[in-house]
Formats: sequence, C-alpha cells, structure tokens
Amino acid sequence: MSSVKWVQGVAISMSLLLAACGGGGGGGDSEGDTSNSAPTAAITAPAAGSVYPENSSISFSGTGTDSEDGALTDTALEWSSSKDGALGTGTPLVVTTLTTGNHTITLKVTDSGGKTDMDTISLVVNAAPLISSVTATPDSVSSGVQTTFNWSISDADDDTLTCGLDTDADGTDDYTIDDCANNTSQTHTYAQTGNYPVRLTVTDDINTEVQQTVNVTVTTPPTNSPPQVTGFSATPDTLNTGDAVTFNWTANDPDGDTLTCGLDINANGTDDYTINDCANSTSQMHTFNQAGTFQVRLSVSDGINTPEVTTVDVTVTGVHSPSIDSFSAMPNALATGASTTYNWSVSDTEGHTLTCELDINADGTIEHTINDCANNTSQAHTYEQAGTYQVRLSVSDGIAPVVQSTIDITVSTPPAISEFTMSPNPAYATVATTFYWQVSDADGDTLTCELDIDADGTNDYTIDDCANIASQGYTYAASGNYTARLTVSDGISEVQTTLSSLEIVSPLLVDVSVNGPAVAGGRVPYVITVSNVSAQPMDDVSVVFTVPPELRFYFTTDAEPNAAGCSGWCENGEEASWALNTLAAGESRTITINAPVVAGAMAGSLITAPVRVTSSDVIDIVNVSKTVA
Repeated sequence: MSSVKWVQGVAISMSLLLAACGGGGGGGDSEGDTSNSAPTAAITAPAAGSVYPENSSISFSGTGTDSEDGALTDTALEWSSSKDGALGTGTPLVVTTLTTGNHTITLKVTDSGGKTDMDTISLVVNAAPLISSVTATPDSVSSGVQTTFNWSISDADDDTLTCGLDTDADGTDDYTIDDCANNTSQTHTYAQTGNYPVRLTVTDDINTEVQQTVNVTVTTPPTNSPPQVTGFSATPDTLNTGDAVTFNWTANDPDGDTLTCGLDINANGTDDYTINDCANSTSQMHTFNQAGTFQVRLSVSDGINTPEVTTVDVTVTGVHSPSIDSFSAMPNALATGASTTYNWSVSDTEGHTLTCELDINADGTIEHTINDCANNTSQAHTYEQAGTYQVRLSVSDGIAPVVQSTIDITVSTPPAISEFTMSPNPAYATVATTFYWQVSDADGDTLTCELDIDADGTNDYTIDDCANIASQGYTYAASGNYTARLTVSDGISEVQTTLSSLEIVSPLLVDVSVNGPAVAGGRVPYVITVSNVSAQPMDDVSVVFTVPPELRFYFTTDAEPNAAGCSGWCENGEEASWALNTLAAGESRTITINAPVVAGAMAGSLITAPVRVTSSDVIDIVNVSKTVA
C-alpha cells in the first residue's frame, strides 16, 4: 500500500510538473499512463442560467475531445444533476424529469485511458403556480344577478402571479387580476341565460400558465310582483300653519321584498322623507309652515319594479305670528337692588289674545308671565346681583310660532363711600380747609365725585377718578355752620353722603364789654378786644365804632388809643376807627372808650353801638346794646 502511495505521489508530482511546463488537459484523471492526455469536456446546450418551466423537455448537448481518441461519444459522455443525480449518457440527451429548483448540470467525459474532464452549467426549473380551488358563489344565478368568483392559488417560487378570468371560455379573458395570490375574487353579472364554463388562467413570472374551470348556470329570473299600497291618509287633513300632520300608510310586497317609501309633501318631485322598511314603519309626521293646498305623494318601491304611487291632499290655513313692535328697559343700566321697568308694544293681526313671557337673564326660566300683554305692556323687575343680562321677551298667540326679542341691561354694584371728612374741623373763614374721602367700586368702574361745599344743590367741584384722587381743598369766605355733600357715581348709579354742622369760625375774635350802668349824664365804658385766633397772620385789621345818638366822646381823651375819623368829638352817626394793621397768629389788641351819655337821653331807651372789625381777609360786625337807666 505504501508503494502505491509513493507511485501516486510521483505521478502527481510529474503531472504538476507537466502542467507547469504547459502540457496536460483541463482537470482530467491523473491515474493511468502519464503519456495519455486527458480529454476536454464542453457543454454546448442549454446556455448557462437558463430557466425552464416545470415538466419541460430539456435537451442537453456537449462534446468530449481527446488527443488520442478523437471525439468521444455515447457512454463516454455522462450527464448528472446536483439535485437529481445521474441523468444519462450521450449527446444530445433529452430529460423531462428534472425536479423544480436550482440545478448544477455536469458533463463528465472519459477517454479510453480512463482520464476524465468535466464542464458545468447552472439552470433553474421553475415550479408552476398551484390552483388550490376556484369557486363561483352562487354557481346558479338569474340573469342580471351578480355572482362572485373566488380562488386560492400559490407559487412555490414566490413569483408574482397574474390571473386572467374568461367568464364564458370563449378564449378571451374578461378580467385581468394583478397579484391575484392576494386579490382573490372578482364579481360578474351575466345578462344572458345559459351554462357557462369559466376558466381561470394563472401565469407566473416566466409565463408558466395553469388553468382551472368552474361552471356557472344562468337562468331566467323569476317574475317579481310590484308592491301593493292599500291605504294612505293624513291626520288631520285640514290644519293651521305651524301645526303637525301625521301621514299613515299600509303597504306590502307579494314577494316579501323589503320596501322603501318616499314621501313628497308638496308633489314637487323631490322626496322630503325616505322611510326604509316601510311595510313596518308606517307613519311620518310633518309640520307645514306655509298656507295652501298640498298634494302629498307616497311612492313605494321594492327595488325591482316601478314604484307604486298614491296621493292625499292636505289643506293648510295660514296663521300669522304676533309682532313685537318695540321692547325696551328703563333704565337699561342700574345698580343692584334697583328696579328697572320693561316696556313693550306687541300686536296680532288676527286679534288673538297675546301672552308674554319675560326671561330676565335668558337662562330658559320664565320669571314673569303677562297675560293679555297687548294691553298690559310693562313689567318691573329688581336685580340683586351685578352683571350684564340678556333679557328675552317671548310673545305667543297660542297658535302661530312664538316670536322673541332680546335686549341687554347692565347691573352694577353701587360705589361705596367709606369715609368723608374735613380737616381742620372746625375751620376758619378765609383759611383753606381740605375735604378727604375714601370711595371704591366692586365692579372696578372709574368713579366720579361731585362736591357741594354748602349743600345748596349746586356742585362746586367735579373730581374724575376720585377713587385715586381723594381730596379737594376749599376756603370758606365767611364763618357759619355749613353742610357739605359728596356724590359718587360709577356712570350707572350714584351714592351720597353729607358732613353736617361744619363749623366755620372767624379767625378774628371780637369781644366788646360794657361795664357799669348807663345813666343820663354819666359815662359808658366800652372795652373792645380783637384777637387773631387763627394759625396765620391777619392783615389790615381795623375796628370801626359807629357812635349812637345817645353817646359822644372825644377822640383823644375818651379813647385809647386815639380814634380816627372824628373831628374832635365823635358824635351821633360818626364812625370812629382804629387801624390795628397786622395781628400775628394768637395776638390780641384792646381798645377802650369812655363815652359820656348825652344829657337828653331818655331813661329806658336802648343804646345800640355797632362795632365792625375788618381785615383784608374777613369782616365781622358786633352789635353792642345797652339800656339807659
């Protein structure tokens, strides 16, 4: 055995050497006489990469040539398949039994010395499509009735399949269905009676076709009877506009077909209602909104025959809705807790008694119902909550449709005055004082204040945005007791408050005293004290004493300081005066008069001596009275 291996090794080495030197065949057997050249194999048909349908007859041709033997034939040429094994010998070799799939075909040639050579090609045997089933549902139909063809097909090679459907086997496909392994049905309607063989042809990517047939019998359709309408009525058949009528019918079909009704309420050719299964659904309501005589048409169809038509007449008498001529609210802007009055003018051309309903906030709830509201034309209402309200008035005559009208009103929370003061209080005439207030509005409205400083009915100041501008200065010209009034408005409602018994005092306090009795021939001693009680100087202060007829005095000896305005004696009717000029804040000055009583003064008479104190800022008059004893 070892000697054989050695000989083979030498043989192989020699073979390689010969090959390297350019001798030897292509892949032949190396055993045998080394002087024998290997043959050459060549496949001439079919071409490499050929694709054949399943069950095809395939002719294999090839050559085997040998330098010693010449052309090899018959059994020297052996054919085999990588998938099916040995196929046969010789050339050409016709094979019809290759299985589907990919094949490597080998031609092996052997010369007389036992040397061989091989050639190979690849080819594909494509599986034919497979039709598992073809059906027609139904397979017996009346002419004009649709049938559906269904199929189940597949392809082992996953080719995309195309189907041709020949519905009468006349050789022409009536339908072509792409990707018919997934699109697996087709409908068809036969117009003529007869027995039809239907052929389904399935083609794959290499145009391999398979076919299968199914039979369809088409018969004459049975005679179908039209529907029957045995009753059609309107209840009521005379009515007013706005009223409803009910249409009733009785319909059936001898063949049991499902019926569909069309109801044309004015016979204009257009159905206003469609009622399915109207053998069982046997009524329809309708409301006429226009007057007139209407022919109402009912058409009943079974979907096969011409519809059966019947009519009924309905008379509709015209009625007219009431008219709302006006609707208003006075006022239409008010404060919470205040009342507004709704007013309206309504009428009815037919003289019906009208009823009004008032929904004060359009929430669907009626707050007030007013009977005979063509004559009762107003309604008061009080709003307790702020807001903008849509108020709806609905008017009905009990016959025609209700008419409505709406208006909007605004209800606001009144302003609030939380404080109204004056500082200082008491105040001095001619000296500035200031009014202060605090006001607010819950609705956020901009407020306007009006200030009447003496409550005489005339507003002296108007202050805009007075929730933020909260003061106003004023100087009273004269002393006295005053009442000030503050009015606050949000543009819808207003509130007021007053400051009563405001005390305005003179900044100059005048005190005139008389000591002792007034006796004819005697003297009356006057002491006049002028005080500046204000916090600021009083300029140009002067005192004037008007001499009564019962008195006389000398301007120097009887007065301290000296009086001016008299020519020596200050007598009846003359005005004695003293210029005090400026009185500082808190300063007082005193004037004394020791006035003789004239001898002719009557006992029991009343002596009145007016004293007038003036300043560039204020005037006061003090009347001093004294009875002569």
